Amino acid sequence: MFILGYHAQAQQNCADILKNAEKNFDNGKIFDVFSLLQPCIENGFSKADKIRAYKLLILSYLYSDNQANADKYIREILLLDPDQRPLDNIDPMEYKREFDKFRKHPVFTIGGFGGTNYSVYQPLFIRSAENTNTNTVKDFVKMYNGKFRYQFGILSEWYLNSKMQLELDAIFKGYSYSYKNQNFLGVLSQELIENQSWLELPLQFKYTFKKQESKWRPYMNIGVRFNLLINAVASTATLETIKLPAPKLNKIRKNVYLSPVFGGGIKYKISAGQFIFVDFRSNLAFNNLVKKSTYNEGPLADIGYIDNDFTLSNFAFSIGFIKAFYNPKKIN
Repeated sequence: MFILGYHAQAQQNCADILKNAEKNFDNGKIFDVFSLLQPCIENGFSKADKIRAYKLLILSYLYSDNQANADKYIREILLLDPDQRPLDNIDPMEYKREFDKFRKHPVFTIGGFGGTNYSVYQPLFIRSAENTNTNTVKDFVKMYNGKFRYQFGILSEWYLNSKMQLELDAIFKGYSYSYKNQNFLGVLSQELIENQSWLELPLQFKYTFKKQESKWRPYMNIGVRFNLLINAVASTATLETIKLPAPKLNKIRKNVYLSPVFGGGIKYKISAGQFIFVDFRSNLAFNNLVKKSTYNEGPLADIGYIDNDFTLSNFAFSIGFIKAFYNPKKIN
């Protein structure tokens, strides 16, 4: 209690000193400002009062032709509050001009996220013999349905300027689809669920629409992703009421491909340099996932299922957290 009381008393004393320094500045005694404020700069001010003190020191140094020290305290303000900006019609023009010479946006960010996604099965070429005589292509496509799975990952953004960034992610993602044919060979029912696990490395260009100091910051992004298959398995396979072995499918699936990704989202600033965000992405796939040499052989053929050429596109929704890292620097 004594320590807390002492700290509160020290802040009150420094608040009075700050008011006195402001009076001296207004009266043109700028050299008195330095000696008054220095004892409180390290730990005597609250955050708001420290920013006021820094502004007073910056103006005092500018008016005494000491630009180096003025720049030093502009950097200190931006380290204390990266979203601090000169106030229109309040702060002097000299202060605004010098402040505008500094880089104020983050250098980079790191973060993490998690969410859900939905896969879309898209046949490229139908070769399943059991369907060609009894179903139209439209009816055949209806036998396949996407399923919801999960994703989680980490990200890093590198700032090109205050509104444009390059983003690199590492995402562990599950894909899934189901197949159900009630007329297999004309008399039987056949079901299959395939689950896939992928490591995705998207590299994206991101554009943020609002200024850095805004609370809400919508963005859009577009890029390319590298996809590496970790695992593929037919988790459910049945013929009538008979449950068939659930085979691993890695050997009959293409393991690596590139594809486009685009989307958007919005960030919300919870404090200086810290954000939560929601993100929506469309991951379009044009690559056939089936190895051509495995159409009529392998684990699926062994249970009576003939693979079609197909792709799996994906629509993802994530919620995450981002921490920004700043290095204020004079650039003009």
